[in-house]
Amino acid sequence: MATVVRRERGKGDVLVLDAGDEFMGTIWTSTYQGRATASFLSELGVDAMALGNHEFDFGPGVLGAFLDKLALPALGANIDTSREPALDGKIFPSAKVEVAGRTVGVVGFISTDTPLQSSPGENVEFLTDLAAVVQGEVDRLREDNVTIIVGLSHAGFGVDVDLVPRLSGVDVLVGGHSHTRLEGEAYPTFVEDRDGVGVPVVQAFWAAQTVGVLNVTFSEDGALLSATGAPVVLGANASDATTFVDDDADMSGLIDMYRGDVDAFRHLAIGHTDVFLDGQVDSVRSNASNLGVMVCDAMVWKVKQSTGFEDEFGDVDVCLQNSGGITGSVDEGEVTFDDLIRVLPFGNTLAILKVTPAELYIALENGVRRWRGGQGHPEEFPQVTGIRFTFCDEMAEWEKVVTVEVFDGEKFEAVTRDANEPAINLVTNNFIAHGGDNYTVLRDAVQLFPTTGVTLDSTLLDYIMAFSPVSPEVDDRIQHACATG
Repeated sequence: MATVVRRERGKGDVLVLDAGDEFMGTIWTSTYQGRATASFLSELGVDAMALGNHEFDFGPGVLGAFLDKLALPALGANIDTSREPALDGKIFPSAKVEVAGRTVGVVGFISTDTPLQSSPGENVEFLTDLAAVVQGEVDRLREDNVTIIVGLSHAGFGVDVDLVPRLSGVDVLVGGHSHTRLEGEAYPTFVEDRDGVGVPVVQAFWAAQTVGVLNVTFSEDGALLSATGAPVVLGANASDATTFVDDDADMSGLIDMYRGDVDAFRHLAIGHTDVFLDGQVDSVRSNASNLGVMVCDAMVWKVKQSTGFEDEFGDVDVCLQNSGGITGSVDEGEVTFDDLIRVLPFGNTLAILKVTPAELYIALENGVRRWRGGQGHPEEFPQVTGIRFTFCDEMAEWEKVVTVEVFDGEKFEAVTRDANEPAINLVTNNFIAHGGDNYTVLRDAVQLFPTTGVTLDSTLLDYIMAFSPVSPEVDDRIQHACATG
C-alpha cells in the first residue's frame, strides 16, 4: 500500500483518505489495540480518516488513546461524543486539506448501526439523519469558501448510493464498511445528487487487498470535470507478476519494529482448556464436537456483547457454523493465539441473519445431505448452538431432518418444516451466509448483518479469555434418528 501511495504522489498532487475499520479482528489489533496502526497511518501519509464501527470494539477508552496518538484528523460528523470524556473533542465532523494549492473539505460519517455492531458505550450517540448531518457540514464548508468537498463514508456502498441524491455540493464520495469490490466501469459509480450533478462513488474492497486510485480534475470554481480510476490489487492478491506491487522499504522497516510483540503474543497463553478440544475431521464433520460447540457458543456470546443489536432486532440465541471452517484441534492445557489461527484460519467473520423455520430446515438438510457416518468428511456438516435436531441418513436427500427445536431464550420449542414463523435470529459466518458450502438458502435469507467484520478467531479468543479455563462438552443437540447400517 505504501508503494502505491508513494508512486501516486510521484505523479502529482494526492489526497490520501482512509475509510475506517483500522481496528479489525487480527493479532495486530489484539496486541496493540491501535497503537501500531496510528504509526502506520502516519508513515503512509494519510490526510484524514473516517472512523469505522470497529474502532469502537474495545470501548471509548482504547479509541481515545488511539486518537491521542493519531497524527491526522479522525472524522465522524454524525458521532456525538459530548457526554463521553474519553472521546470528547477528539473526533471532528470535517477537515480541510491543502492539495495543489486548493483547499479540499473532507466530511466524514459512520454507519448509524454502529451501536449494534460494536461497543461505543452508552455516552456516544450516533445521529441517524445522515443527509441532514452531512449537508449541514457541507454547507458550513461552502460558507467558508471551500469549493471542493469529498465525502468520506463508513456507512456502506448501498447507503452511500442512496444518500447522494439527498445531498448537494459533495463532489466525490469515498466509502467503506460494506467491503464492496468495484471494478471496471463500476469504478467509479456515478450517482446524481439532488441538483442532477453526477457524483463519483468509490470503495476499495477490504483488508488492504486493494488501494483505490481515483483521478479527478476540477475547474477553477470547483466544478468536477472528470473522474476516472481503478483499484490497485496488492500483494498475493495480484493476478500475476506484472501487477505485483513490491513492498515499501520504509514501511516494512516500521512494521518490523512492531513485529516482535506480535510474534510474542502469538505464542502467549491466552487461556486454558481442561479438555482436549476436538476438531479432528472424523469428529467435527460427522457429529457435534466439543470444539464445534464452543465455537458456536462463542459466536452467540459475542453478539450478546452488543446489547444495542438485541435491543433493535431481538435476542440471538441460535448459531450454525460449517464444520469445514474448523481445521484443527487443541490439546488439553494452555491455549495460544496461534492455536486459534490454526483452528479457524480463514478470516471468516460473524454474520447475522433472520431465517424462518422453513429456511432453517433447508439449511440443516444441506448440512446432513452428504453425511456418511464419519466417511466422506462433508465440509457443510453443521455445528450448532440453540438448535436441537435429529436426522435419519436413510431418508431421501433433503428429507433427512426429522425434528428441529430452537431455543427462544428460555426453552427449546419445536418448529415445523414449512413454517414461516417464528422468525429466528441466526449468527453464522460470512462464508456460508453468502451461500458457501451450498448454503444458498442462507444467502437468500434476510441479511441483518451479512458481514460484521468480527472474525471467528478473535471471537474465540475473547470467549476463552473471558471464561478460561474452558471445558466444553458434547450434548444431545445433534442426534441420529435411525441406524446407518
